[in-house]
Amino acid sequence: MHGPPDTPPIIGQRLARLNLPRDFLVIHIRRQGEGIMPHGDTMLCLGDVVTFLVPKEDAEVLRAYWQRLVTPTPAEKAAPKTSEALTEFVFSAIWT
Repeated sequence: MHGPPDTPPIIGQRLARLNLPRDFLVIHIRRQGEGIMPHGDTMLCLGDVVTFLVPKEDAEVLRAYWQRLVTPTPAEKAAPKTSEALTEFVFSAIWT
């Protein structure tokens, strides 16, 4: 994990390591106001806005999957918090 203890566990992970379902495609990342064309070796950073292309019928699956990726484990939640404010890690989705 990269960053303070309350940082989502996927921060610092490469997209290829997320093991996204086959029909889920990361098509864009906005980082600090700049657009990034994602690749498998793109690392996720705190504050990134990740855009997915997924089948419409998988909307709830994507939400649940993403929530699991960004939710800290019990050990991470129990770690001391820092005083540094964290930028929210968010996603957007385009349904096909």
